[in-house]
Formats: sequence, C-alpha cells, structure tokens
Amino acid sequence: MLTADRGVTLGDSREPTLADWRGVMIATARLQRRLVDRRDAVLATGVPDCSPETVPARFDALLERLATLPAEHPSALDHAGATALAGRREQLLEAVARLASSSVPVTVQHGDVHPWNAFADLRVFDFGDLQWSHALEVLSVPYGWITTRSALAWDDVLATYSEMWSDVADPRDLAELRAATAFTQPVNRALTWWDSLEGATDEEWREWGGMPAHHLSRVLEA
Repeated sequence: MLTADRGVTLGDSREPTLADWRGVMIATARLQRRLVDRRDAVLATGVPDCSPETVPARFDALLERLATLPAEHPSALDHAGATALAGRREQLLEAVARLASSSVPVTVQHGDVHPWNAFADLRVFDFGDLQWSHALEVLSVPYGWITTRSALAWDDVLATYSEMWSDVADPRDLAELRAATAFTQPVNRALTWWDSLEGATDEEWREWGGMPAHHLSRVLEA
C-alpha cells in the first residue's frame, strides 16, 4: 500500500502526552464507528474475520497446531501449557457469548495502536494487523504500552476511548466487555503472528517464532 508521506511518527517526534494518546484513541474509535456497517467491504480486502463467534474454532485449531509441533519448534506448546489452556475453554466460551450479545459492535480492530503507528498529527496508520473483531480488543496494545512504557494514567486514556461509545454502553458494561476481550484478543493476536510467520526465514523463526504460543498463552492471564 502506497500513501503520501505524512511526516514523522508520533513516537519519533516526541514523548507522547496524555493529550496525544487521547487524540489517537479518538481517531481510532471514530474509524471503528465509521466502518461498523462495512463488514463485507472490509472483509473483501482480505481482512480476517475474527468476530467473537469465530474465536472458539480458532482457539481449538491453534491449540492443536501448537501442541503438536515438534518440541524444538519455536512455537511449540508443552503438555502442561496445552492442558492449562484447554482448561480455560469454558470461560472462553462465556466471554465469546458476552461479546456476541454486546451493544458495542464488531468492527475494524487496528491490532497494533502505539506511538510508532501514529503520525505526529495523531492519524493512525499501518493496518497490517487489522482484523474484524470486537471493538474493545483494540485497547490491548495501548494498555500494554501505557502501563509499561510511560507514567501516564491509563484510566484517563480509557475514559476518552470509552466516551466514544457512551451512547451504546455504560462504564460497567464496558468494563465487563474489556474483561471478555482478555480471552478473545490473545487468540486473535496469536493468529496474526502465526500467519505473519508463513514463509519466514529460519532466522525470523528464531527471532519471532515464540510469539504465537506467547499470545495464545495470555488466555491463562484473563
């Protein structure tokens, strides 16, 4: 995909402020809301359908695939890890049901919102990890960045994003939905990594090959 040069990224231009993060999350939510009714057009571009109803089958397929890899494979799950993940399946199904009945819709999910995937003017780019999934899955990466790489208050950023959905869900609903996406987002993120490694070199497998199992195993933290 070729676009006009829009200048430096937010991360390269400055240390992101609370106002910067708020602007990025507003832009992200606006994009999500604009495309809610464009499912067929979005999927026609090749974006994977990772809506809640598709997650259990994806979880089962990834779990079987990674658990049956040779032990020396970078993405291999050991027996204990695979057994522990299988034990969370019922909770995963409950989370899927909660998201599927949500008033906050399924829409585009950027998948990797961080300061180096936004321009200095706060427009988000790099849609290589885009999925069609529950809207609130988009919060996972910003949460990780803000809580581990900055001194900013995550609750302030979350409040800004949540306000963009305040007409369809109250704060309590949003909190429950965020908890549910802690089951689905890791599964969908594991798919992103597995697909991205298709055709990878041996060196790339050594560097990044553990990521599918890493993200799938985050279901255990939900």
